[in-house]
Amino acid sequence: MTEQQERFCKIYVDYNCDRGKRADAYLEAGFKTQTRKAASNSAGRLLENDVIKQKIKQLQEEKFAVLRERIENEKERKIMSVIEKRALLAVLMNDPYITTQDRLRAMDIDNKMEGVYVVKNQITGADGGAVSIAWEGGKHDSSAAE
Repeated sequence: MTEQQERFCKIYVDYNCDRGKRADAYLEAGFKTQTRKAASNSAGRLLENDVIKQKIKQLQEEKFAVLRERIENEKERKIMSVIEKRALLAVLMNDPYITTQDRLRAMDIDNKMEGVYVVKNQITGADGGAVSIAWEGGKHDSSAAE
């Protein structure tokens, strides 16, 4: 493996193996092309190489080992910042070696943390009727306000 190929692998893993960033990783590694499309195509061919695939897998395993160690340390402290959680979810969402189901689950968790989903709760009174609110010294029936 050439030095440029190894640099490409490291940069590509730093980009969390985001297919949309493969041309960037290719160019940052020092490869020269005339167009961005050519860089993307060349990077795609490089990613099909078994030696490159193995190197990327090795680098990802090393990266995950560090993350796992950090997670274990965080479990001991029982604290993990929101930023660290979101960073871990980003890694999981973009990892092509993780199952689609797990990637979607990570995306769902990230969406919940981001507040993308709106939870709507409808509150009704007895038998689906108006809500009756009682407090010390009185009672208010919301149906009377209508």
